[in-house]
Amino acid sequence: MQEQVTYFKPTDRPVWEPGRFPVWIWAGDPCFYGFPSFGEPTIKVARDTSNNFMTPEQRTYVHSQQLLEQLCSFMGDFMPDKGRQPLRTITCQYSITPDRQFIISPLKNNQDVIVGLGAAHAFKLRRRLVVLLQSWQLMGRARRIFRNLGFRIMLLLLANFRI
Repeated sequence: MQEQVTYFKPTDRPVWEPGRFPVWIWAGDPCFYGFPSFGEPTIKVARDTSNNFMTPEQRTYVHSQQLLEQLCSFMGDFMPDKGRQPLRTITCQYSITPDRQFIISPLKNNQDVIVGLGAAHAFKLRRRLVVLLQSWQLMGRARRIFRNLGFRIMLLLLANFRI
């Protein structure tokens, strides 16, 4: 999927600085999120999963004007700032499972190969995932446990896995 994020320049900078402006998410349909940009006086805002599906070979690096207009309209209603302007919109490649869950599993035809797909935001748990995958591969103990437990229980174990 190709997603995009827009950096807006606010008119009243102190109001939008990291110490005063929180990370936020609007869990509507569609869903939007944003946060202050560190290192520059901007607000970083995006729509969550615009479903612009494509393969890496089809990626264009060109943002969707329609999605940008939708985002600007939302921002105008949600966080009024008449002088705020979009400075730039960039695209990114994004991978996500249909149910937005992690996949950690051995390949069906080669149990020694472990696949881990992090449903887009797994980088936040990357250290735990690496340790878990190493444990699974090297010790075999986690493999036996996870093979006998359901996927939902595995997520609970992952959340409580100590490094």
